[in-house]
Amino acid sequence: DKELAQHTKALVSSPPIKLPKLQSKSDYKSWRSEVPLHFDTRMLGAITYGTERYDEAEGLRRAKYHEWFEARKNKAFSALALSLSVDLRTTFKIDDIRDNMDAAALLFTRITQHFEAGDGINPDYLLQELVTRRLKSGETVTAYVDDVARKVTLLHQANGEFTEWQHASLL
Repeated sequence: DKELAQHTKALVSSPPIKLPKLQSKSDYKSWRSEVPLHFDTRMLGAITYGTERYDEAEGLRRAKYHEWFEARKNKAFSALALSLSVDLRTTFKIDDIRDNMDAAALLFTRITQHFEAGDGINPDYLLQELVTRRLKSGETVTAYVDDVARKVTLLHQANGEFTEWQHASLL
């Protein structure tokens, strides 16, 4: 328990974690790449990504375990919440989950699901549209190429697979 107390004290007294501001989908990629850089080195990754859950029995048995876990949760949750725009804080209802021992994991999951959802676009339908897309009568080649490029971008945003050779075969 002495070791846990020392780690807790060091974590609480460490400077706040500064993540890039997250306001829109265009900010998400850089934000997402920085989270592990800051969190994994401070032993916050497992509770943030949901692979480590709070053990209530252990928390009741050992007060230092509870303090250690809560300090880590607060540090991770605060960093995540403060990186969000005011609108996203409202969207993810951070006030409703703040007191939950798994708050950091809940918030991280809400953020990643929101930005990786693909805006409700079904990648299978997009892929089908791309594969069956043909140049229409009276359509310019430039308009056709632009439409294919737009659909490929949408497919990638929806986490759909479309290789370069597939793209080239359409053009």
